[in-house]
Amino acid sequence: MQYRIGICDDEELMININSLYIRDIAKRLGLDITLHTFSSGESLLAYADSHPLDIAFLDIDMDGISGISVAFSLRKKYPNLVTIFITGHSEYALEAFDTDAAGYLVKPLNPEKLEYSLKKAIKYTKLARKATISKYITITEDN
Repeated sequence: MQYRIGICDDEELMININSLYIRDIAKRLGLDITLHTFSSGESLLAYADSHPLDIAFLDIDMDGISGISVAFSLRKKYPNLVTIFITGHSEYALEAFDTDAAGYLVKPLNPEKLEYSLKKAIKYTKLARKATISKYITITEDN
């Protein structure tokens, strides 16, 4: 099963670091991922107009649209999208969880917490895919 993952941060260094960590974790866990990176919320939203993502790692404090606004917009279009915030600002945590975020990681990034968050996101994605596959139920009466 392939997972489409997006990373959005306005700092190129953070995109590179997060990409390396996520690729390494995915490799160790045997996950098939496609990783897409974005340097602005606007570019992520433009991409997501025609390309669904399963998981989005979002910075909050970016030039232009904030990661929280991006998360709200993405959730409207893709209700099963799992969002995880990676930010240097702990003060936005309550607001971020209003987006139904699955995680909130504070920079500098702890690789173990990132791995835990990615595993959780994969689990949520698997559950969502199973739920959408099972649109019908079979009822058997008298054997």
